[in-house]
Amino acid sequence: MMRALRLAFLAPAWLTAQTTVGSIERLDPAIDALIARDARIEKLADGFTWSEGPVWRTRDRYLVFSDVPRNTIYKWKEGEGLSIFLRPSGLATPNPPGRELGSNGLTVDARGDIVMADHGNRQIARLDDSLFIKTTIAGCRGRPTASIASPRAVT
Repeated sequence: MMRALRLAFLAPAWLTAQTTVGSIERLDPAIDALIARDARIEKLADGFTWSEGPVWRTRDRYLVFSDVPRNTIYKWKEGEGLSIFLRPSGLATPNPPGRELGSNGLTVDARGDIVMADHGNRQIARLDDSLFIKTTIAGCRGRPTASIASPRAVT
């Protein structure tokens, strides 16, 4: 059962003690089996342009999420706070054009690797422990040269 519900894109990076915000509205008593009655929402970081894809990496006990226009994946870990996990997280060309440069949705696969919807490179990619990016899907409709228009989510 969770003791605290943490939102990864709400508090300043310089903040050492998290700020409690809002409340949890319990519309169905079944939620009590998932979230403790004394759980609170904590603000962990803010100042992002467009946050997407928060995913908890259980194996290493940290949260990662993307800021698409900033072309960055951030990491938040208890006791360490916020740090840059991967930059660039998508398109790596100098002075890239456009707004959707970085990774978008993130998930963790059965091996524990992070899988990302990569806007900048128009692909689905896997990120291993050494932060090596391996293209998983680059084409569509049976044509390997046809790029994915705008990958947003992975599950």
